[in-house]
Amino acid sequence: MNLLKQTYELTPAEHIAYLYQRNVPRYTSYPTALEFSVDDYNTPLLANIANLSTPISLYIHIPFCHSLCYYCGCNKRVTRDNSKADEYLHYLGLEIAQIAQHNPEITISHIHYGGGSPSFLSIEQHTKLMHLLTSHFNLASECQMSIECDPRNLTPPYIQHLAKLGFTRMSLGVQDVDPIVQTTINRVQSSSHIQACIADAYHAGFSSINLDIIVGLPEQNLTTIQHTLSALAQFNVDRISVFNYAHLPERFAAQRKFSKHNMPAPELKQQMTSHIAQTLQSMGYQAIGMDHFAKPNDSLAVAANKGVLSRNFQGYTCDQNDQILGLGVSAISNISHIRAQNAVDLKRYYQQVTTESLRHKGRQLTQDDLIRGDLINQLMCNYTINLAAISQRWSIDADKYFAHEIDSLAFYSSLGIVTKHQQQYSISTQHKPLVRVIAQLFDQYKKDQTRFSSVI
Repeated sequence: MNLLKQTYELTPAEHIAYLYQRNVPRYTSYPTALEFSVDDYNTPLLANIANLSTPISLYIHIPFCHSLCYYCGCNKRVTRDNSKADEYLHYLGLEIAQIAQHNPEITISHIHYGGGSPSFLSIEQHTKLMHLLTSHFNLASECQMSIECDPRNLTPPYIQHLAKLGFTRMSLGVQDVDPIVQTTINRVQSSSHIQACIADAYHAGFSSINLDIIVGLPEQNLTTIQHTLSALAQFNVDRISVFNYAHLPERFAAQRKFSKHNMPAPELKQQMTSHIAQTLQSMGYQAIGMDHFAKPNDSLAVAANKGVLSRNFQGYTCDQNDQILGLGVSAISNISHIRAQNAVDLKRYYQQVTTESLRHKGRQLTQDDLIRGDLINQLMCNYTINLAAISQRWSIDADKYFAHEIDSLAFYSSLGIVTKHQQQYSISTQHKPLVRVIAQLFDQYKKDQTRFSSVI
């Protein structure tokens, strides 16, 4: 029997339960990276860079980690050999120089280091990388710089050096504080050390600190989650990101170490997610999008309250600049409607940098991609679809353009998931976790659902 027909034969409660178990994209971009094709995207991207006259945001991927966290789905290389980073910086320097020769006047408004773990780099390597950037690009006078760090790698002098280089925002991977959970996922770290890192960062001049936690890990339950929430109350940082663990053992071999019976059931996972949201809000954090929480005076909360929150490859951001240059292995760029990705394999990345032949995967965004991407971005940020605004912004009749999708929304309205007021559709507070399901209604490229993570 057809799956759609099957789901329509369910009771409303059963259908809602089914939706919470759907596998759907996270929509950090639209179209998703699964829509990238193999072709020469280097030539058009460099041509667009040559014509840039406005500042861009910079993302730099540092793929190395000292140890393997079993839950991780990032593009990383696990090694204790720090010289691997020296080799990587050599090729990264070549890529930076290749970009700069096409436009020596590039100005950078935002810099973000992601990984892997950027804190794998030594103090000297961080200095070298910053020199590469400042000698080839113009950093705006108020350039905002952020970095993801593994707290296990941090010391007071290291944190102070990052601050001297200009970093003002730091994200620390906490994930969970329970000893059993930490041992199971192979990420053992003390809460007292994390607390010290936070204090050192604020003392060094960092203005915003984010902590990542993950819900749905093996051995987690409501009791262990409460331990983590109690620790978060003590940490008292500006932002907290609550990510849903994506169990995809067919793609990530280390996840096969987890026993299925130790994984929280969907019902428990949903209870934990709800408990986290309620507790963080009672602690004074404002819910931002589907997985972020921020203090009311934090720039992310301010952007959300002004309706200018955005979402890109790194998640929710108050950076409105959608011109993003990605440097390093697997990094994705988005410049003037060309989306292009560097090689995911490290050796292949080195080879392509050497021959100046990067970015063989990507996509030329169509007008339809841009319109749907705008709608999905607003939905993911604000839980609303304003068809009048879409019509005005893109000079279309959005009601006609999305007639098929609007028909589908009627069914979700009957379930109490979506409400309608004139030309605006909003997701009910109770069912905000289903925002990705609603977003997928407007996705023209629906793929095999097993490639994505579940709603809960």
